Amino acid sequence: MKYTGIVINSNVYKDNDLIVDLLTESEIVTFRSKGIKKQEAKNRSLIFDFAFIEAEFYKKGEKFTLINGKNLYNYHLLYSSFEGLLFVSFIKEILFKLVVDEDKILIFND
Repeated sequence: MKYTGIVINSNVYKDNDLIVDLLTESEIVTFRSKGIKKQEAKNRSLIFDFAFIEAEFYKKGEKFTLINGKNLYNYHLLYSSFEGLLFVSFIKEILFKLVVDEDKILIFND
């Protein structure tokens, strides 16, 4: 399965994994990115707030896991200034309060 969307939230899960919320046109897809925090992870540059990505997943039950992906637009300019960081933090907080279900991390408990 492939989805295109904006990364709106990520939470640490286990040692090197993240649980990520991807805002698509029609829904929020929550997925696990295994080993993403390791230095040699191939998709490491995908998971940062407000990254516009195309990601491929495999699905097991209700769980999605990231296989591969690519950045469609470079938002690093937002992170290069104080105003950009402030904007990202503000928008992230609003989106998290409005659309992200805080209990989604419970889905991935093994």
